[in-house]
Amino acid sequence: MPSISLPFRLLRRVASIGRGMRHSREVLRPATANSPAFNLAYVRTGPLIRERLRHRRSLAWQVLELYATRGVSIARCRGIYEFDLVGTIGFRELGCGGTLDGLPLDPALTYAPLADQYPGFAAEPYDLTAAAARFDWPVLLLAGDRDLRTPIEIARRVEQAAPDAVLVEITNGHSALDFHPMAFLNALRQLVRGQHAKLSGQGARLSALPKRGGAAVWLPRLLAALLKLETALLR
Repeated sequence: MPSISLPFRLLRRVASIGRGMRHSREVLRPATANSPAFNLAYVRTGPLIRERLRHRRSLAWQVLELYATRGVSIARCRGIYEFDLVGTIGFRELGCGGTLDGLPLDPALTYAPLADQYPGFAAEPYDLTAAAARFDWPVLLLAGDRDLRTPIEIARRVEQAAPDAVLVEITNGHSALDFHPMAFLNALRQLVRGQHAKLSGQGARLSALPKRGGAAVWLPRLLAALLKLETALLR
């Protein structure tokens, strides 16, 4: 598994010439987490970051910027984004407006711009660990090893607590439904057949399935094409 941590100094440098730490974090997060083409080794030396550090917003950067920062704008569109229905729960009960830790890729930065629209954190109304121990239905946890929004450790806790839970770790970022739908659908098929236990240890097989549909395909391909073009033009 490639590292998903960016050096603090590098992120600070990018943020200092952009729109701040949150904005830079949101742009770099999908690049490092969701696309194998943009793993840490590539991002650290690739033209995307190199050109940004030269105070140039390349076309590839601008495309990634529009995609990565769409959350705040679509959060205001009713029926489009989950905040339409559960925003209050997210902030009041789940702590989406958590205290910023000042470190690179801090997940609390994602929803910081929305915090003033919702009540502050009060308390978790349920003991989720205790509740999971009472689940009398099968649970399948499909977790991405590069997920910066819902760390895999959370899935491990649920697996330990729920009596009939299976955790499958795949090479992916946040949301297999968006970024690896084939893995998601194959795992779901096993679950509805009552065969989810067979998925234990099958993360590599699911990860190897082709990525099809939506952002799983067009975003990496578009960015790769733009970077190739820009690299050729800059030579």
